[in-house]
Amino acid sequence: MSTQNPFFSFFSTYPGGTPLNNPDITQSKGIEIGADGPPGDPLEITDTHGGALKVLTPPGSVFNQSGRYLHRELNMLGGVHTFGVRTNSSSKPSEWVLTVVESDLPNTEDFESAPNQGAFEVGQFVSTSTIKITLTGKFWPSDHLAIAKFVDTVDANGQAFYGYLGQINGQITSLSYDVELIGRTANRLLIWIAGGNITGIAQMNLIFRDAAGATLNIINRTVTALQRQQQIDTGPLNGIKSIAVVVNGQVIIDRIQFL
Repeated sequence: MSTQNPFFSFFSTYPGGTPLNNPDITQSKGIEIGADGPPGDPLEITDTHGGALKVLTPPGSVFNQSGRYLHRELNMLGGVHTFGVRTNSSSKPSEWVLTVVESDLPNTEDFESAPNQGAFEVGQFVSTSTIKITLTGKFWPSDHLAIAKFVDTVDANGQAFYGYLGQINGQITSLSYDVELIGRTANRLLIWIAGGNITGIAQMNLIFRDAAGATLNIINRTVTALQRQQQIDTGPLNGIKSIAVVVNGQVIIDRIQFL
């Protein structure tokens, strides 16, 4: 038996044959996998999803005379799948990560169809068909959350979400809120933010959590007043259900994409 370690040569959608990168995101519930290794050597292809590892290949699987093994996996569940190929259960695998996106729910919230609304007291919320945003903390009496038409020199024009902070520039302030995904989880989020019209520099802290409240990732951003849009990318995570946000300045959220 050779000492060469097996490796993945390609992943593609099935049917369709669209190449997939490592890592990548796909709406396809079927994939075709190519693995390479020494001809005649045994192999196992595994899939770790939701914390559980499953061996996909039947016992006794070996590479063909060309050193290739093909496998098709169908009806995959949504979420992050970490595929591995190895000689046996005792060997270290080569890995390939795919996120399968559920496509039966809206994949973007741009607030354009949401009515104007506000949350002025802790515990109150604003909402759309995809998210619920609850005010969890404020510093000044006039601090609040809002979904409203936003026209500014930045490119967050149109309906958007933002937190209004009633401080005089330079005073200490803070606003916190929770963003909950309605009827779904996501395995990656793209969030477009921009600086509001309050002068100064704002710090934005985002804690991404799963349905049990466990922290999946923490991202911090610095946003200046009237700053043009920037994108926050969580990267592949598994089962984002909510985001705990703390800001000390006005930051506009113009769009959220669920992946």
